[in-house]
Amino acid sequence: MRPSQISLSGDVFYANELNDNELIEVYFDDSLVIDGAYYYNQLLASYGWTPTTGGEIVASQYSTLPSRSTLHISVKRGVAIYLYPDGFYGIFGLRRVKSE
Repeated sequence: MRPSQISLSGDVFYANELNDNELIEVYFDDSLVIDGAYYYNQLLASYGWTPTTGGEIVASQYSTLPSRSTLHISVKRGVAIYLYPDGFYGIFGLRRVKSE
């Protein structure tokens, strides 16, 4: 996903069908920004990385880093994290919508 496709206006910028009667929508929610580091650390942990004091992260030799320029979606947590190509990240809200 290109950075230009990300919207910080609050409008839905990504939607995808989960199953026949439900879809997810991703949008900017500024109330999530304060917890951004928490969600980012959760993403890294899911790839086998552990944050340490001083801002470093450590992992085993079998761990991989999450892909950049990618929208990582956690339906369970209700958030999406976009990893920008330059190493920064953005936290976004996620809502599940029933389709009729």
